[in-house]
Amino acid sequence: FLIDNNIPADRVCMFYEDKFYNLSKNSSAMRKMCDFGRKLIAKCTSDTNTVNNITLRILDGAFIVGDYASAIEMIEKGVPGKDKTWHELTLPKVKAHWAMDRAMKEKDEEKRKGEFDQAASYFRDFMNVWLKSDQQEEVDPVSGICYSKEWILGYNAGRIGKIYLQIGKGDEAIKAFNEARDYYRRALKIAENDEEALKILKPEAAAFGVK
Repeated sequence: FLIDNNIPADRVCMFYEDKFYNLSKNSSAMRKMCDFGRKLIAKCTSDTNTVNNITLRILDGAFIVGDYASAIEMIEKGVPGKDKTWHELTLPKVKAHWAMDRAMKEKDEEKRKGEFDQAASYFRDFMNVWLKSDQQEEVDPVSGICYSKEWILGYNAGRIGKIYLQIGKGDEAIKAFNEARDYYRRALKIAENDEEALKILKPEAAAFGVK
């Protein structure tokens, strides 16, 4: 509507960037925002920074609504403004969630277990990239919460453990849960003065017996 009524593209882009995440809980609106963003990029090609910001929002939107195929396509093509480590972190994470999504929909038990096992493998790939990375934290663009590397590793180790428990790999589950506990202990120490982070982190850690 704004573009059709000759509102300058740069103003529309600013509004789009500012309001995008306000619709993160509405899947239908988020899909429409992603579609509009693709059209908007064509109007803002001279502003590299704006194009990059909108591209990232479209990628986040695809992930939020579960359009994993589109997200993977964007990452494999290359997301402007993001380095090699970011791509190496993001790709297995999205693939893991897609495998989880397929597993939840699969009727055949053996195929279902296979998808869950694949998801656990992708989550492990994601963790391995974090371990090698110099990056120490990540900020959630929606909540503004700062997640330390240890928190991220603990969360994903715990997720791997739950997957293995679900598909009957008890020994592997125990190893992953022990790993999660170790990371959560360190994450709590790092976030000890961050009240907002602790509101989320403490319950997560407590679920693994860490207080």
